Amino acid sequence: MERVAEIAWVFFYILAEDVVKFAGGCVLLVVLIISYPIRLGITMIKHKQKPEFCPLDCDQGKAQWREVKLEKGREGLPASLYNREYYLGEMSGWELFRSSNGRELCDRLKRFLDRVAPCSGDRILEIGCGRGELSAALAHLCRRVVGIDYSQAAIEICRETFGSYWANLYFRVADATELPFGDNEFDVVVCTEILEHLTPAQNKEMINEVARVLKKDGRFIAQTEPNRFYGYFSAAWLVSLPYKIMGRRIQGRINKQTGRKRRIVNLHINEHTYWSLKRLVKGFFKSYQIDVVELVRGGENKWGRFVFNAYPFNNLPLVRWFINREIVVKCQYPVKGGKP
Repeated sequence: MERVAEIAWVFFYILAEDVVKFAGGCVLLVVLIISYPIRLGITMIKHKQKPEFCPLDCDQGKAQWREVKLEKGREGLPASLYNREYYLGEMSGWELFRSSNGRELCDRLKRFLDRVAPCSGDRILEIGCGRGELSAALAHLCRRVVGIDYSQAAIEICRETFGSYWANLYFRVADATELPFGDNEFDVVVCTEILEHLTPAQNKEMINEVARVLKKDGRFIAQTEPNRFYGYFSAAWLVSLPYKIMGRRIQGRINKQTGRKRRIVNLHINEHTYWSLKRLVKGFFKSYQIDVVELVRGGENKWGRFVFNAYPFNNLPLVRWFINREIVVKCQYPVKGGKP
């Protein structure tokens, strides 16, 4: 009898736990749905006028702020912000890069590499190569790879790590808006998490240059995140609210506890949406495909995906454009100079 009671209690406990999770998820989903109009209004108001100033902090992670003026036109963030501390202690995937010496890719770059699907005879250009691990992985699969970045620190790290790794791998300092290459030189151009770091004018100049250096049937594959709407149409805005209110204080405590000197800085000056990327590429490519996909982090279970991304409803048509985090662009057949 005691055995039956014990089994019944375990069954009840498991059932109750699932019921509580489901009920909590439903309540959260209702809150998100009710707050959609409010957050949509905030989004429209917030992005109707682009700010002329972007708050940035000083080096070494000190909690002091300074303003760097973003002049109207093509001027953007200075290359000095992307230093060795950023690439080796802040940029996503830095732990794996340091532990594997750049020989292993994080989950995000593995997915991107699968999307590129390079051929053995391809000549590939990576814009904004950062630490260079993606360029190195591509060099193993194709004929020639050139990685460029306008940060001298990034190129130094690339050459230190992969200087003698592959004979067909090259790195150089260059500006994405003024590519130092001839017309029709590359089969594929790739960039990952670059577009959100450039101003709208820089984005357009870069795409124009990409179309110029690509061959007639060349491909351009890009990834950017987060989707601008993600922070308003997912549960991320609830979780990040305390950080947004007390970001400097919270980051200061994290720095003190971990011994790190992470800078309190927002380098995403131009986050995109499905529609902004469509406007950006449609004049420069005859064929293009834009997809907004869920960014599933390692070890995240279905309940976590439901709470944060309303999984599996986030993959429904139209809904995915608002609630998913990652945007992937695939283009082919460039139009030199863009359409008039």
